[in-house]
Parts: sequence; structure tokens; C-alpha cells
Amino acid sequence: MKIAILKFAILNSLFAFSLSQCTGRLRDETEEISISWTVISNNSVNFTFVAPANTSEYAAVTFSNNNVGFTIDTTDMLANVDIIIAGNNGMVYFVEDRWISNVSVSGGPQFDVNQDLTNVRISLNDGFLTVNFTRPIISPNATEDINLDACRYIGFATEGEVESFVSPAEFGGPRTIGLFGSQICLQMCQFEASTEPPTSTTNGAIGLMMPLVAFIIAAVLAILQ
Repeated sequence: MKIAILKFAILNSLFAFSLSQCTGRLRDETEEISISWTVISNNSVNFTFVAPANTSEYAAVTFSNNNVGFTIDTTDMLANVDIIIAGNNGMVYFVEDRWISNVSVSGGPQFDVNQDLTNVRISLNDGFLTVNFTRPIISPNATEDINLDACRYIGFATEGEVESFVSPAEFGGPRTIGLFGSQICLQMCQFEASTEPPTSTTNGAIGLMMPLVAFIIAAVLAILQ
């Protein structure tokens, strides 16, 4: 009887842990900046990013392999960072996929020629910018995107000036820059690289996790027998 209860407890915990990686939300210490995500297909994850901004400012969310450079005093150390920059002046908005190879490169974050963001929506209300976008977990662009098939750091930059919303090119330094307290780990949420756009959001995370959960269940049962 005790073994049966133990089996159930272990399997239930593993299942809950697996699903928790495919959807989540992180907030900064002020709780004014947040990012939430949901895996919606085999190779697509949807994000909602919220940050303070006004009609002359941008906000940005970043994905990186390390946590170096994400303070105001160390931004000169930023390198190899995947960055989504967005702004809305009430008439014109932009949401762009860019790449920081090195902050010493003139012109700021480089425009990614492969703009693989879909389902883009943006709004500015009461001093907060809300940006929705879908991006690949494994990108077809291996040189200017950070794949999310391993644990990655998520950073943010807010309240930086942007000269033009029509053709954004020059970005002023942000007032706030930092990292969220936890990494995003989606490696248990995808199994095959795919460049196809998401087709459905219904039970996306659960459907993707079933093969992995079945494998874990079989392994645990074999050990406990």
C-alpha cells in the first residue's frame, strides 16, 4: 500500500513539474515589469511582456545564455543577446527582433533580417506597454537568435528614448535594465524542430508533454517494481 501511494505521489509531482515548464510568469522586484509565456505548438511559444513606457520610449525583453551585463554599470559587457524591442507612440508602433553581438557595434542592436515573430500585438495604456508575440523555440536563424531548447536568462530594458517610431534605428540608454529572478526552461516542451507557424492553442502544453511524461512514468515504475 505504501509503495502504491509513493508511486502516485512521485508520478503526480513529475507530471505537474513537467507541465509547469511550458507555461509561467516572471516579475521583477517592483512587480511593474513582467513576462508570461505559454508553449502553443511543437516549436512555438507565445509571450506577453509588460513594462513601463510612454509615447517616446521603448521597452525590450532579452534572451541570453548568461547573466553578464544586465546592470546599468555593466551594459558594456553585453554580447550575443537576442532582443525584442517595442514601442508605441499612440499612432505608430513597432515590435522588432534584433541582435546584440557586442554593445560596441555602432547603431545599437542589429536588425535581424529574419523577423520570425508572429501573432504580434501591442498596446500602451496608463503608462504601461503590453507586447504580445510568438517566436520559435528553435529558430531557423542560428546566428541572430537564441534558441530556447535549454534554460535561458530573460532580461529587460525599459524607458529608453527612441528617435523614430516609423524607422527605429537609434535607441537611447534605458532607465532600467535587469534580469528576471528565474530562467525559462522549455527543453521539456519540444521534441522536433519545426518552422511551421502555430495552428492551435488548445491544450498545447499538455499535448506536447505527453510523450515525455509517459517515458518518465515508465522509468519510475520500473525502478519501484
